[in-house]
Amino acid sequence: MAQEFNTIPETESDKQEAKAREILGSAGKNLVIHSDWKFDNGKNIHVGDNFLANYNWTVLDVGKVTIGDNVWIGPNTDIYTVNHPVTAMGRHDSRYTR
Repeated sequence: MAQEFNTIPETESDKQEAKAREILGSAGKNLVIHSDWKFDNGKNIHVGDNFLANYNWTVLDVGKVTIGDNVWIGPNTDIYTVNHPVTAMGRHDSRYTR
């Protein structure tokens, strides 16, 4: 879905908004998201009214991300809801190795 969103030209803001609304879990009025947008799921992202995300926004939304009203996110911003094990023993767990 991210790739589909990012292929929409910036000059087609109505199409960008429609695709973003399809991706997001919920969104209020006045939604603007610029490309290059990257995310894990999309449906775990909830934004309020008057939301703008500038270029190169990354959201690792394995967990729920809730952003309120009247928020503008600057370019090259990352939001992470996931983490890898921080202890050596935790990193030895086979779920985290290939």
